Amino acid sequence: MKSFSAPPEAIILTMPVAFFKDRNMPEDKFADYFERYMRHETATWNFVKKQLPTQDVAWVYLVWSGKIQFRLNLVCYERNQSKSFDDSWDGKVRHFPEKNWIILSGPAVRPPHDIYIKGFQGHRYTEKLF
Repeated sequence: MKSFSAPPEAIILTMPVAFFKDRNMPEDKFADYFERYMRHETATWNFVKKQLPTQDVAWVYLVWSGKIQFRLNLVCYERNQSKSFDDSWDGKVRHFPEKNWIILSGPAVRPPHDIYIKGFQGHRYTEKLF
């Protein structure tokens, strides 16, 4: 990831370790599930963030296990929206009152080679990486 003066084309987000622990799902198993779920361009994923980016971009890269795992399309940002999800494997409904959201759409694209990056809080702007 290099410094640039042109408008950013993408953001990088880190999936927190707590995300996988809360679901009692190993990261590689989640990656397989996520790739299948996000296979089509009609699939969407809601990513909750405390601070939303201020610039619109085309793509979002997801990082965990020290490397970029996927590239997705950015649909939009939503501020202070309450949402509930009943997609948990254990049947629990998850409630998120008045949160900020980054809405992503498929298809999920894996990088053509390993792109290593340490996890971080928040987001980072970047150019298109692949």
